[in-house]
Amino acid sequence: MTPEQLSGEWRRLPVSAVAALYISGVQKAVRENLFLFFGAGTGAILTDSFGLREAGLVAATLLLIGLLVALVYHRKFRFLVHHDSVRVRRGLFEQKELKVRFERIQNVAFSQPLYLKPLDLVRVRLETPGAAQTEVELPGIPVRDAVALRQRIAGLRSSAESVQAADVTAADSAGSISKKADVAALFAPGFGGLFRYGMTSNQLWIVLAVIAGPLAERTADRVGDVVDRLEAVELIDVGALAAAPMLAAALLIGAIAVLIALGLLLSGVIAVLRFHGYRLSSDDGRLRAEYGLLERHEKTLKRSKLHSLEIVQTALGRLLGRWHVVGHQAALDAMNPLNKDKRFLVPGIPAAELSPVVAGLSGRSWLVTEFRAIDRRFRRVLWQRMVAIPLALLMAGQLLAPQVSVWLPPGLIGLALLVASLIHLRWKRWGIAFGAEFVQVRNGLFGSRIVLFEDARCQQLTVKQSPYQRRHGLATLVIRLPHGETTVPYLPEPLAAELANRLLYRVETSHSHAL
Repeated sequence: MTPEQLSGEWRRLPVSAVAALYISGVQKAVRENLFLFFGAGTGAILTDSFGLREAGLVAATLLLIGLLVALVYHRKFRFLVHHDSVRVRRGLFEQKELKVRFERIQNVAFSQPLYLKPLDLVRVRLETPGAAQTEVELPGIPVRDAVALRQRIAGLRSSAESVQAADVTAADSAGSISKKADVAALFAPGFGGLFRYGMTSNQLWIVLAVIAGPLAERTADRVGDVVDRLEAVELIDVGALAAAPMLAAALLIGAIAVLIALGLLLSGVIAVLRFHGYRLSSDDGRLRAEYGLLERHEKTLKRSKLHSLEIVQTALGRLLGRWHVVGHQAALDAMNPLNKDKRFLVPGIPAAELSPVVAGLSGRSWLVTEFRAIDRRFRRVLWQRMVAIPLALLMAGQLLAPQVSVWLPPGLIGLALLVASLIHLRWKRWGIAFGAEFVQVRNGLFGSRIVLFEDARCQQLTVKQSPYQRRHGLATLVIRLPHGETTVPYLPEPLAAELANRLLYRVETSHSHAL
């Protein structure tokens, strides 16, 4: 279907989309009411009068209600594609109509879960700047219609060659939703790169938080049973083990190491499943990312819609030489963790390929440059607030009331030294660099996070000075970008004024300043 054939009349969702609406609705209900389901399950277990028959009746009733809701929603859903906009009518008890102009759409995202592939349907999301969530979502339309809609939004001219290039292949080697012959590949990490990304990403800590409690409880029960059996046959002496703290510490460290290794393995597997077949490509000023095994995703957006890049290397990423890049778009609620899937993420980038990938995303050459450090007084102030003053108060309390206060243990001094070391690392990691048109702000602790943005993308600039900073000729810059704020503390006042004047000048004189 051509982009012209798509427009002109109100269109319904295919009948097969009822199944898509039903399954996605059940998934959404379970995801949003997960704790309620756990509580209901616990109550059912504790209630003798609630058996399998009652549970089956409740489940069947809920499923029938969900099917009825899906049928009504499908019947009332309509969408109309104009030459410059798309209109959607939807609702269950209240009919709503939304119109979005193509020029406001900054991201066209396709997703195809396993249950949509046999139906040859795809879910389409149209994201606009300033929206807390997806404004337009077509829950299940034919793939050819989705590709035609994307072409219309991108402003491509309809021709036999472009339509043929945009046709969907039945099953290509990468399993992508659509394929274009003239797309230039920028990056494809492969299985090993994705697995290492999973190991180095912050989702490791989420996995550990999920598995630590149940695994620790089950392991403790098993170890307790084994110890009881060995003690019963007089192979070990529990009293002797209790009197050996070094052995107990070694066992604890070993258990923690096993838990972390298991978390690394699960994180790697999750990343491979989520980003399987990842391929980043560029075509005529547009970026496209295709990935996913259980649910195939395809995101397409204009390069000009990426107002900033966040180049991230975690602590484990430094050991394995891996980075990932997050492309930020304008959004009212971009800092909401629930909106992480809407980011343009490039995972598992080796250090040797980082510069070409960032250059492909930004549209300009990029190299790791030297950053100007912030003033040492930032470190000194944090030392005084978090180390020196608390230690002085504790020692004064010990001297003034030795019979009441507890003697200051050596462990507390060690903790103070550790905090001082972390403050030093934090200060050393912070820095700023700017070239002809771009500004880079770096921060971090064990890892590194670089925010790269064009001068004209700055929306608001604030220069702050505390009395201490004014006395020493320092200032703090707060740079407001469409996705949030970036702070650079304790800059020399001349450098802060130079950068502030430069940003304001570029914003006022730029002809391409847009979200």
